[in-house]
Amino acid sequence: MKLTYEEFCEKILEYLRENKDWVILTDWISEEEEETRHDRGQSAAANLAASENLIEMEMEKGPFYEYLTISADVLYEMYGRDGWAAVTGAIDRRTRGQGRALRRAQAEDYTKWLDDDGRALYGELREIRASFAAQKQLPPYFICVNRALYEMCREQPLTKEDLKSVYGIGEKSAEAYGDAFISKIREFTGGHKRTMVLEYAAAKA
Repeated sequence: MKLTYEEFCEKILEYLRENKDWVILTDWISEEEEETRHDRGQSAAANLAASENLIEMEMEKGPFYEYLTISADVLYEMYGRDGWAAVTGAIDRRTRGQGRALRRAQAEDYTKWLDDDGRALYGELREIRASFAAQKQLPPYFICVNRALYEMCREQPLTKEDLKSVYGIGEKSAEAYGDAFISKIREFTGGHKRTMVLEYAAAKA
């Protein structure tokens, strides 16, 4: 017998919870929400489709993070077409692939390219990132990735326009977080850029 959309989503979450490397961030329906929807004559499945149909997951390994989003709609279509085994196979490929990407990222310690001052600044910028992440209840890499912190130490941007040249920092990120990062860089450097990158790293840049 074919699962309903709601039953399918619950079964997917159960399957994903068996993978202890990943933390599931998705929490679709609380009991209170379910009662409210029932009172309104709305089906839970219909609300899932209308509101949040993404399964969000994260994996953390020390200072490194990997984030994975899976569409429940896409998986449900696959289930209807190819069966449950095809769905679990697709999930396994995605989680293994992203896990390998994180393990590769772990090998890249950006602080190794920085001198003592650079590592000190990196640490302070990382604290700023952690503060924003805590305020917004987001993983730190949602604010910016480690490579961005490294490039801030290397380039020492003193304006939002300069900050937007840093890897992963766009218009929205610069507006939302730029003042704090720039203020710390200005305070740390006195407004005068100086080399914080080791010579062998500069040669590779």
